[in-house]
Amino acid sequence: MSGITLSLSDIQTHRVEGDCWIAIHGNVYNVSSFLNSHPGGKAIILQHAGTNATRAFQGVHPAEMLDEYLTSDQLLGQLEPASQDLKDDGQPEHIPARPMSTILSIAEMETLALKRLSPKALAYYASGTDDEITKVANGAIFKSVLL
Repeated sequence: MSGITLSLSDIQTHRVEGDCWIAIHGNVYNVSSFLNSHPGGKAIILQHAGTNATRAFQGVHPAEMLDEYLTSDQLLGQLEPASQDLKDDGQPEHIPARPMSTILSIAEMETLALKRLSPKALAYYASGTDDEITKVANGAIFKSVLL
């Protein structure tokens, strides 16, 4: 069924837990069976059910994550091009990525992340620890590897 083109109005009728479709990066997925296994919980997916959730998804996840968690059976088709318009996405201006080999310290990596990541992504990644013990330890290990 993945060869069909679906409109946003087609998707909007599938917004409940047992019948949940979502569009991400131009593809439409049936994520009904994935809801209970989503690491972030089903509530966030249900909040965006029946919509083009590309902005919400790309604010937190890399595109490759779709291939890791969803199967080809869950791909229903493509979202029609007119429904894919994301001009006013509220994202910061695009900053070209620097090669990882040019980043020499954790501080530099953090500075670049603050410029490139959306506020939602920053909050997600920053919530990993309250006491920053891991962050400090990672910084020390990173320095020892480089020196």
